[in-house]
Amino acid sequence: SWKEIEEFWDSTTPWQRSIWTIGTISSVAEVLEAAEGVARSVLSEASLRTLQNEVDKAAGVDPAVGDAPVRRALGQLLRGNLTAGRVNWHSLNQLLPSLQTDYLTRLASIVRSRDRPGPERAARYVASYLLEAGFSARYLHRWLRYRVRHKPEEMTLGDLLERSSDLPRSRDD
Repeated sequence: SWKEIEEFWDSTTPWQRSIWTIGTISSVAEVLEAAEGVARSVLSEASLRTLQNEVDKAAGVDPAVGDAPVRRALGQLLRGNLTAGRVNWHSLNQLLPSLQTDYLTRLASIVRSRDRPGPERAARYVASYLLEAGFSARYLHRWLRYRVRHKPEEMTLGDLLERSSDLPRSRDD
């Protein structure tokens, strides 16, 4: 729920409750970078494979990644050979923007459905996505507090996600 998100962005939250996990979208981008690291001989093939497996698991449970065909394609790419500059690497690189596009809109729809993730998991998806988009925790905490506490209507997590479109394009505090 929005209360968990607020806690993740609050500067007074103890470190053990703060958000310290990487989101799905950034994880996929990290796989692409790791493949480049293998090509430059600064990272081992085994490290890349381990990362691919971890990201494949995380993406497999993130409902906002996309519909079934997108999820299937992502899984196949993450389980395949991602040598930098090869077809699979380029395919994953081209898929990444579509994963980012409308991520929060897809998540808003999912949290309103019967098959929604638990509040903690949904909060982590939202919090990590917006932090990785370049917004500071301080800014997001203020933005969220204003939306939730200074608006007369009851706000659900789905409402909040739909209203995230009012976040400015500028990410300055």
